[in-house]
Amino acid sequence: MKYFLYTIAIGSVLWGTAVNGGFGSMSGLLVTSYTAPFWGTALLYLYDFAMAMAGRNSPYMTKFYASLKNDIFSNALFGLTLFVLFWLAPAEYSLSNIDIAALGLPFVIVAALETLQSAKIKIANRNLPKKLIGLLAMVQIATFLVSVWFLRRIMTGELSSSQSLWIQITILCAALTFYFGAKQIRFIVTQQKMEVSPVLLQLFSSIPNSPQFYKDTESTSTAWNAMVKKEKAAARKKSRQCRKRNR
Repeated sequence: MKYFLYTIAIGSVLWGTAVNGGFGSMSGLLVTSYTAPFWGTALLYLYDFAMAMAGRNSPYMTKFYASLKNDIFSNALFGLTLFVLFWLAPAEYSLSNIDIAALGLPFVIVAALETLQSAKIKIANRNLPKKLIGLLAMVQIATFLVSVWFLRRIMTGELSSSQSLWIQITILCAALTFYFGAKQIRFIVTQQKMEVSPVLLQLFSSIPNSPQFYKDTESTSTAWNAMVKKEKAAARKKSRQCRKRNR
């Protein structure tokens, strides 16, 4: 899996740099640098999802991904249906069609809605920071609007076939990244418990000189769970004291 991840990560950057103006274009390089990581992130989520559905992930992650499988499978079936329809159509398939990216747009919408709804769920009588929720929702909404703008350019033939395909795959990967991320935040605040995926933890451990952020997340989640448990216990104690005073 790690070699496939290497291929996707390197391929997306090289391809994106080529279609966005080459290494001599600073704007093209910036666009590629900020968007290409979505390819690897989406791949990691899908790999983690597949392992959970195969029963090879932790009970916590399996429960999380099980709540998403209807969304994932229905969109996959929709994509397969589109592919068959285009394959059987008398007209030759063109990369100016927006079928690949169109699969991603609903995921971005769901991500924004999930993010906003997460703000209403209390954790130990506390809501998530409004600024954090607002920032995430703004990024997701902006991604949707920028995606629509790019799709319009694709449909009007302003972009080359290679650039069109790269943009569409990037939109789909970004949409999946935001979708899984927003759903995971909602799941964490609903369950009031945070865990890391042992599948991804093992994968990162097998990659030499890999970033330590995911391993650090494990210790962060342990500390966060302890804090939530402590605050919930304090809230229950305060509630009991209030009930005693009101008797």
